[in-house]
Amino acid sequence: KELILYVVGTANLADIRKHLRQKLPGYMIPDQISILSSIPRLANGKIDYLTLESLSRKTGKIEEEEFSAIEKQILAVWLELLGLQHIGLNENFFDVGGHSLLLIQLHQKLQDTFSIKIEISELFSHFTISSQALLVQPKNTMSLLDVLKELEKGTIDINAAKQALSKSTPWTT
Repeated sequence: KELILYVVGTANLADIRKHLRQKLPGYMIPDQISILSSIPRLANGKIDYLTLESLSRKTGKIEEEEFSAIEKQILAVWLELLGLQHIGLNENFFDVGGHSLLLIQLHQKLQDTFSIKIEISELFSHFTISSQALLVQPKNTMSLLDVLKELEKGTIDINAAKQALSKSTPWTT
């Protein structure tokens, strides 16, 4: 099952998604957003759910377009491990079915996929796809701005931000 948001009228998908991320926890963010001119109705005035379902299949998953190349690789690992078909960019690993044994497998797969060495304890403070992308990025590409954005969104905690900054290229003030 997946959560679909139907919006009647004209709206910007990016603005809707940004607003939802600010107001809702990751597990409540819809998998799909469909913008409609009106809600389809049957002759008796009730909502035509079959038409809504067919419209949502045509729109596709909005979230997928927002993933970077690194995030797509991490997404593939998560989907395989968790046996799910879709996971949002900022969903918590443990909220979507992850547990300590899967975290060990995730740790190994991330190391293999990105040819890096990371401590398993780091995954406890990098619990979303977007924050894990920061963790596995090559050290010289992580910027202070990237880390601050993730910290502001709440996808990493302060300890993860400190670790990410300590791995980045030094900057001057």
